[in-house]
Amino acid sequence: MISDNKVFNREGCLAFLLVFMFKSMIKTVIILIAVVLLFSCNGSDVITYSDYSFNFYPRECNVIFADNACFQVFDEGTEWEYRTFDTIANGEVNAANYFLLLTTSNTPAFPEGISLENYNPITTPRYETWRNAENDLTDQPNPEIERQISESYNRVYKKESEWAGLPIEMDYRLTEVKKITISSSTQLFEKPTGSSLNQFFKLRHPAFIFTAPNRMVVGYESDVPEFLSIDKYLSYNPLIHPGLYFYLTNIPTEAPIKTHFIVQLEMADGNILTKTTEVVNLLP
Repeated sequence: MISDNKVFNREGCLAFLLVFMFKSMIKTVIILIAVVLLFSCNGSDVITYSDYSFNFYPRECNVIFADNACFQVFDEGTEWEYRTFDTIANGEVNAANYFLLLTTSNTPAFPEGISLENYNPITTPRYETWRNAENDLTDQPNPEIERQISESYNRVYKKESEWAGLPIEMDYRLTEVKKITISSSTQLFEKPTGSSLNQFFKLRHPAFIFTAPNRMVVGYESDVPEFLSIDKYLSYNPLIHPGLYFYLTNIPTEAPIKTHFIVQLEMADGNILTKTTEVVNLLP
């Protein structure tokens, strides 16, 4: 009898242990399913959003820079179409892929540690090199401009709050431009040297345009064409944009030809700003 009781007790304990383990496993599985469902719901149905924040860099425009540049189009005509931008290698480019990059700032200098030798105006415009400097050389901010940029951007773009990132770096200008003239150092489009070539350039539409002194007339949510004429841009009495992209509308009849482009801005304060590009060889 004693021996039989010991066997019974061992078998009973083993059975109890198996039942206990099975129930524990069931509870664990239920908990795991609940957790998965919870995160699944949060990921697809209950997404909370927050506004982007900004680091603004307001500057007067009393200096301009003009650089030759080029672009390439990939997957043209499809929904995946995109463009890449770069400086011009060896100083020559197909005229159909040329654009003139105009950037504006309040200083011609570089911050310490930056020089022309390691500077790319396409990837990092000169004014952006000051963003991480101890003194970023910004001018008096315009809170109304900053409010409108922030609100316009956040009406279009939202971020999930749990993926909060760094503030967006944003430049804007405080100076109104009255006139823009592009000319060349040689005859182009059968126009004499020094003549206005504005009609042969189109401007890539800026993300925002402010009519002086601080009224937004084009924002991130605006339904605008990809390009506009220089005259149309000036009709807004705009505060000059930090960076403007001017594309050729036609291939010059004189191509191939080596030339310099000259950009002149007349500002509302009477200041006249002029800059000449490096020589560029425009190919047909």
